[in-house]
Amino acid sequence: MVTEDITWEDPAQFGATVHGRAEFRAFTEDLFRAIPDIRFDPIGAPYLPLEGDGLAVRWRMTGTFTGDLALWAKRFGPNAPAYAPTGRRVDLEGVDLYGFRDGLISRWRIVYDLFGLSQQLGLVPPTDSRMTLLMVRVQRLLARLKRRGGQQGA
Repeated sequence: MVTEDITWEDPAQFGATVHGRAEFRAFTEDLFRAIPDIRFDPIGAPYLPLEGDGLAVRWRMTGTFTGDLALWAKRFGPNAPAYAPTGRRVDLEGVDLYGFRDGLISRWRIVYDLFGLSQQLGLVPPTDSRMTLLMVRVQRLLARLKRRGGQQGA
């Protein structure tokens, strides 16, 4: 379903891009290990462009986080750290943007709320929690220390 040289962008890749079928397969295998009952259901009809070779599809993803979820990016290599399963359910909407070549997907960009997904999976605390307030305070302290360190070197 994908070209040999597919490029795939997903917010969960933290700025990295999947290149080629082998990386595509590895990323999707990681996802299905972490959420083995994952489902993607289309929402409405696909959007077709007036020009070009693209397609946009809205979807709803549901599933349960029951397996390790590795951080995906080439910078981590084969021993990427992984989040432990929380058993939490996810229910998320997003959009796939496809480009085609020779009848296969050659470009695939996924758009969704990674922060919202992370909260649903239990990877980051809810917005109104004490832990979030603590994280804000720690970030402010680190930012202040970084600014001071930068000022000393100026």
